[in-house]
Amino acid sequence: MPDEFKAPRGVDPQDLVTEAVAKATRDRAEAERIRRIADEAREAAEKAEKAAIAAEVEARAARERAGKAPPPRPERRTDQISIRTRPSTRIKIESLAKAEGISLAELVERAIKAYAPSFDGEEDQ
Repeated sequence: MPDEFKAPRGVDPQDLVTEAVAKATRDRAEAERIRRIADEAREAAEKAEKAAIAAEVEARAARERAGKAPPPRPERRTDQISIRTRPSTRIKIESLAKAEGISLAELVERAIKAYAPSFDGEEDQ
């Protein structure tokens, strides 16, 4: 047997084997711990990169929006108003609208413009 494989005097060869196995187990556990730390660092870097990309996209969108004026608001035609009148007044309003061939709302708008020419109906918007 070559000298390199012989145990020193007074040392049990089984103790050497046990020590070698324990060292290999410790080395394997240390390698696994280092691998786990590297995986966590890689995941953190990927998350940071995704967050940076998302922030850049949001900043670009904000810059693009900043230069544009909001579109003008169209006139709302869905407002409804309840007016209590005498039945005879309602009949007159409906007959005038029918004679002109316009809606009740249009008739009221024309009446307001005739009554107050300076009023254009835009003060409340």
